[in-house]
Amino acid sequence: MKYAVTGAGPDLEVEVLDPPAGPGRLRVRVHGREYDVGWSPALGSTHWWLEWDGRRQMVAIEPEGDGLGVTLAIDHLDLRVAPASPLPRKRREQGGTLQTVEVRAPMPGLLVTVEVRPGQAVGAGATVAVIEAMKMQMELRAPAAGTVREVRATGGREVSAGEVIAVLVPDGGGR
Repeated sequence: MKYAVTGAGPDLEVEVLDPPAGPGRLRVRVHGREYDVGWSPALGSTHWWLEWDGRRQMVAIEPEGDGLGVTLAIDHLDLRVAPASPLPRKRREQGGTLQTVEVRAPMPGLLVTVEVRPGQAVGAGATVAVIEAMKMQMELRAPAAGTVREVRATGGREVSAGEVIAVLVPDGGGR
């Protein structure tokens, strides 16, 4: 999953790669370079140990308005983190026509809730589910208008990065 990070100098695109590097670890790509990034709780729910490239640093992350306040060492940054674009996994069936779109967890975390049910019509951008990672919640949204074909996960349990949460049939794309 790709994320746009804005607000602290040049905009960045950060890509979380599949599969994860292990429990509490992610593989990320920034400016074409891959990093194995680890995190673990440090103090309460806002302070974390962040490990990358042989370095270990405490970072504080707190919601601020519609963005995040991030303090790394003595530097405080006001950032906005959002999906760079909806990047659904598309499944093509015989004939090469688009039949379904899989909405997947972009990172490991707690699936707080699933907001849709099979047969439900959804609009583009509608909330499909809410996932929580590092004490921050993210809404997983429908990349296109359509109908929910199936729901493969339930709220209240841990999910892996890339795990399919729901399968949608885009308007005009199904049987």
